[in-house]
Parts: sequence; structure tokens; C-alpha cells
Amino acid sequence: MKPRSEKLVSLYLMLFLPSMMLCHPSNPSTIIRSKSAKVCNHEHCRHVSDQILKSINVSVNPCDNFFEYSCGSWIKNHTIPKGRTQFSAITQLSMNNERILMDALETDEPTDSPTLKKVKNFYRSCLDTKTIDQRGKEPALKFIHQMHSWALAEDGTWDPKMWNFYDTLKLLHKTSPAEIFFVVDVIPNPTKHDKSKKEVIMIDQASLDLPQIIYFTSAADIRLLWRYMTEVGHLVGAKTNKSAETMKEVIKFEAQLAKILVPKSAKRYVKVPLQKLEKAVPGLDWHGHLQALFENRTINKSEPVVILANSYIPKMIDLIKKTKKSILSNYMVWRTLKEVVPLLDRRFRKTYYKFKEKIQGSATIKPRRKICFSYTDNILGPILGSLFVRKAFSPESKAKVEDMMSKIIQAFKENAKEEHWLSPQSEKAVREKVNAATIKVGYPHYLWNENEFSARYQALEITDGRWFENIVNTDKFSLMQTFAKLGQKRDKSHWITVPHLVNAFYVITKNEVVIPAGILQPPFFYSDVIPRSISYGAIGHVLGHELTHGFDDTGRKFDNAGELIGNATGWSKLSIKHFKEKAECLVKQFGQYKVLNKFHVDGKETLGENMADGGGIKMAYRAYVDWIKENGEEEILPDLDKTSQQLFFIGYAQKECTKTTSTSEFLSVTEDVHAPTKFRVLGTLANMKEFSEAFDCPLGTTMNPKAKCDVW
Repeated sequence: MKPRSEKLVSLYLMLFLPSMMLCHPSNPSTIIRSKSAKVCNHEHCRHVSDQILKSINVSVNPCDNFFEYSCGSWIKNHTIPKGRTQFSAITQLSMNNERILMDALETDEPTDSPTLKKVKNFYRSCLDTKTIDQRGKEPALKFIHQMHSWALAEDGTWDPKMWNFYDTLKLLHKTSPAEIFFVVDVIPNPTKHDKSKKEVIMIDQASLDLPQIIYFTSAADIRLLWRYMTEVGHLVGAKTNKSAETMKEVIKFEAQLAKILVPKSAKRYVKVPLQKLEKAVPGLDWHGHLQALFENRTINKSEPVVILANSYIPKMIDLIKKTKKSILSNYMVWRTLKEVVPLLDRRFRKTYYKFKEKIQGSATIKPRRKICFSYTDNILGPILGSLFVRKAFSPESKAKVEDMMSKIIQAFKENAKEEHWLSPQSEKAVREKVNAATIKVGYPHYLWNENEFSARYQALEITDGRWFENIVNTDKFSLMQTFAKLGQKRDKSHWITVPHLVNAFYVITKNEVVIPAGILQPPFFYSDVIPRSISYGAIGHVLGHELTHGFDDTGRKFDNAGELIGNATGWSKLSIKHFKEKAECLVKQFGQYKVLNKFHVDGKETLGENMADGGGIKMAYRAYVDWIKENGEEEILPDLDKTSQQLFFIGYAQKECTKTTSTSEFLSVTEDVHAPTKFRVLGTLANMKEFSEAFDCPLGTTMNPKAKCDVW
């Protein structure tokens, strides 16, 4: 299992086509730019119009810098919150969603289901610092006792003859998310072309407290960690001198573990039957260990097991064999206890945040309300998602977005037909993959099925005023759910994220687009009387972006089912050659952009995202044209003097409004696969002739260069 604090990370991919080849069956300008368009005078329209006006910098020519034109005043009027290096429209929406959920957690409703009551009690037990402080170290001592005691805390009475390493390891792997020696997880069968995709056991090496390179080469960091560990040991009940000596041994032992870790780049999936693992690494009762974890299923000797760090496992067993029991006990309990230190009383929390501040350089401690929300979100996110969709996202909104997505899919297929660089064979392969894509919008279906939803959380125990125990119980519950997946077929209805997240995903190994309800909010999506042009420009671009990821420089190498098959995806060699040529144009274009007047954007590193941006906005625009043809010309916003076409592009740009610092700008070109937001807007729209037509940008201006790059 991954640590509680580790976030789901999702994979984005993208591509684009030449704007010069994009041709619509009719001129979009004549469809959208009618001078007879009516004005929407609804109060919601007036509000949105006012928000747009407050964001626009009217002193800038949109043909010179459309990002500054669209976002200049927004940037001027917003401040970056303390502890952040930037602030964006996305950040703003995330904070708004968070406020909606915190208010819901703090309000009892007569209609609350047992499941919703559980999540509210969980959150409130975290807020109750008075009870937490009154209980002191008592929960920690009980916790340690359940782990067959701790050599450090027993003050000389600990008996190595009464302590069994293997029993303790089984207990911890069964009840705690802490990664101790190795990790046991359940994953889809990674065997190539295994259509069943049944869940199998996976064993991997454990992670360490700090990144390996920093941890064992920085003496200062080691001293910080040692002092922190010593203080925690003392707070639990050990004498300071003994705690200091013991924690040195623990650090030395983990340093030995670090030396045998397999680098990420060298990890390989090795699938073997359990009996082969037992013969290869006989120092552990693998069958007994796994049977204890998967207690509701019979584990046979033929059970397939995937080893991810093959050379680490036997070296780990050898190290365990030659290490004293007292050191093993201290190490194992510390690895588990460190996960729960911030759950304890004021003294433990102060020690934890002091260490965190020194090691991370962060001096900002969130208000308790936000800390408790983060715990609730990370651990019981799906239940929070249920709360959110009931408050902020209706089934009607879901249907509107699904309709928009169907139009974007159709636009992508029509566009592929018109791309002359795609051979008929390649176009057919593209069309088949688009048709095979799974689209998930808003939330999982079971969130609106109260019986099914409640059944999923029936076994979860939450007790009023018992914050520590509630965390322990949710950890056990999460592990139980994970282990229960063994042998089951991959659940295609499973969501990789929670519904209230402000993000969107293309899951490359599933050929799946996921659009959570969290991002389907203003200014990305408007479900009422607001002109569709803005939503098509904003969320429409996001939908198209994620779909295009399936055909970017990486996505094109995966087949309809998400299998990596390289160049054998049905594309002709000539089409692949043309694709690479078009991609190189984008690499050079974005590589010319600089931040802080000296740091260039990495055109190769950001290629996939730049492709997806270009393809996404083009397909969204095309889909909007199709919507106009079906529904007729729509109203425009008051007081703006903007056509529907112009509103489309303003909607696209204003969702990217971001206020930055020099630190965030530097990090955006050194650590992010996305180009800086201003260049995502400028570079993408400079390649799109429809944008230049909308704003009458003369050829040769910044936003309408003579040379354009395009893929999809």
C-alpha cells in the first residue's frame, strides 16, 4: 500500500494537427458572428459579464498578447495567499469547492445517511483538539501494545524471546499503511495482452522516510531526523538518552536498507508463481504471510505474484537475519508510529510541525479546520464526493457535459478524416481508438444509489471523540478493500480520482477520459442561461485536451485497450513520419519561449501537453460550431461587445489566469510537463487561424504568425 499522504497521480497526454488543413463544412464566422445576435439580460449573464470585464486588460491589443488581454486585470486584482508560490483560477475554484465541503461537513441534515454521518463524525473528531490533548499519549501506548510492544518504550523489560518478528510483520502489513521492509498490494495483471486483467498480488520494496539521495548524503538532514525521532520516543515514554541511542541504530539500519534499494529506472515486473518465490527467497514464510493478509481467500502455491524490485527481496531477507531483534522491533514500530504522530496531543503535533518546517522550509501551519478537511479528503474522499455532487453538480449538468463530449468526439473523428497526412489505414486506427475510449463525467454512478453507496462503507467503524482510533480504523478498512480485490476482474467502473477534484485525466493504460464534477463549475462550465460559447471554450478545451492525449507522442503508442505496443497501433510508417515532423515544429515553437528573460521552456518535455492543448481547443471549437448548427444562434453577454466566437476564446484563456512569482515561473520550466500557463494560451492560439479571424488579427502579428504549428 502507498503511504496515506501520497496523492493519486494521473497521466496526461496530448497531440495536435496543422491549422492550415482544418476545414469546416461551412465558414464558422458566418455561423457565429451574426450582428443580429440577441443579448442575454438575465442576472446571471450580467454577473458573468461583469467578471469577464474585471479580468480583461483593455489597454492590451488581443492580437499582441491574448493572455495579458484576457487575464491582465485578474492578475492585478488578486494576491497570492501566504505559503503559496502562485495563485490561479484553478486554485480559486479548488478553494471554493473546499469551502462548500467544509460547510457541509459542519452542518447536520435530517436526510443524512449513515455513511454521511460517519464522514461528519470523522471530521469532527479531528476538530476536537480538547479531547485529543486530554488523552495525551494514551492512544499511542495502546497502539504500540497492539504491535506486540516496543523495545524502546519497555524501559528494559522487553524480552526478545517473547517477540516474534514474523508475527509482528504480518500484523503491521494487515493493519497499517506504513511501508515496512516491503509492500504488498493488488494490481491488474500486467501480463501483456491479458484481456482478463484480473487483480494479482504485487510485492515491491518499501519507501524510506526521506528521498534516498538527500537522506543519506546530507548530514544536516540526518541530524534533523534523528532529533525528531528522539523527541517522539521521549514523548512516548522513553528516557532521552536511551531514545537518542536507539534512534541512531534505527537510522543506521535504514541506511543499510537504502543501499540495497532498486532504482525506479531499474524496476521490472517479474511475475512468478508463489512456490517459485518461496524457493528463491526461503527466509520468509511467504505463503503464511500472504494467507494472513488475504484471509478471505485461499492462497495456493500456484498463486501468481508480481515482484517489482526483484533483487531487493533476497538482500532484504539477509539483512533481517543478521540484525538484532531489538533493532528490528524499534525500526518496525517507529515506521508505524511516525505515520500517526500528528494525530496525537499538542506536544506531538508541535514536534511534528517543527520538524516539517525545518526539513521542508515551510513555516505555514494550516488552520485546524483545513488540516481536518485534508485528512477527511485523503481518506474518505469518495464520501466527500457524494456530498459535493449533491450540493454542486446535478444529473442535468452531467448530461450537458456528456452531450458536449459526444460532439467533441465526433469533431475529432471528422477532423481525422480531413488530415491529409493520415493515411486511410492510420485514420481508421485513430477512429477505432476514439470509439473505444471510456468517458467518465462527473461522478461514479453508485454515488446516487444510496443502498450501493452505504453497502460499500458498512464495515467502516467511526467513533465520536476518538480521532486516533478513527484513523487506525480507516487504515484497516482501506487495506481490507484492497486485499478483497485479489482475483477479481478489473473494475471498469472504478474512478482513479474523487468527484470534487479540480482536474481532468486521460488514463493511458485504460484509454479512459475522466472529468470530475469538481472542474465542472464556473468559470469552466456553466449549466444555466450563460451562453454555451464560454463553456465550450473553457471546459470544452479540457475535454478535447484529455481525448487528444490518446494520440500524442506517447498516447499514440498505446492501443484501444491501453496496451503499450509501440508503432504497431495500425498507423502507417508514412503517417508516423509526418506526425514526428509536425511534432518537431511544436518542439521548436515552444522552445523559443522564455521565463524570467532567460530560462527556456523545454519543447520536448512539454510536447505532449502542447499537442493536447492544440487538439483540445480545435475540437472544442469545431464542436461548438456543430452545436450552433443544431440549436441556432445563441445570445451574447451584455456590456461586452463580444461575439460568440470571441467569448469562446476568452472562456478558454480566462480559465488559465495565473498570478506567479519568480519561484513558480522557474519551477514551471524545470519541473512541469506543462508549459507556463501564459505560453499555453499564447502558443496554442497563435497556431489557430479561427482565433485570428475572431479578433481580426493581421497576418504577422504575435497572435497570427505566418508560420504555424499543428498536429491534430
